[in-house]
Amino acid sequence: MEMITFSDRCGITEEREETIEGLFPEHSTTDDSKMRPFKFDKETIFLSCRVHPGETPASYVLNGIWNFITNEKSEQARILRERFVFKVVPVLNPDGVYRGYFRLDTLA
Repeated sequence: MEMITFSDRCGITEEREETIEGLFPEHSTTDDSKMRPFKFDKETIFLSCRVHPGETPASYVLNGIWNFITNEKSEQARILRERFVFKVVPVLNPDGVYRGYFRLDTLA
């Protein structure tokens, strides 16, 4: 599952986000502190979609939100990017959506 962090550079700090213990055990032996995103001194908005295969309209909604937020000509979008950090997970259950599983993933 991929997560995209999007904002402008206003409010960025020198600190990086912490790792969550045990979340990525294959990376525990390497120093991935330089790979972590920077922290921001502003509120975060989390957007996700496609938890279940039947939620195809959610992809269109997220695409519209993404097109608006990234529009460099929009004054409203510029203000939103200045005041908030957007964390976007386009497909929250990729294997379930791909295989058509409504209530489980490939491990269940």
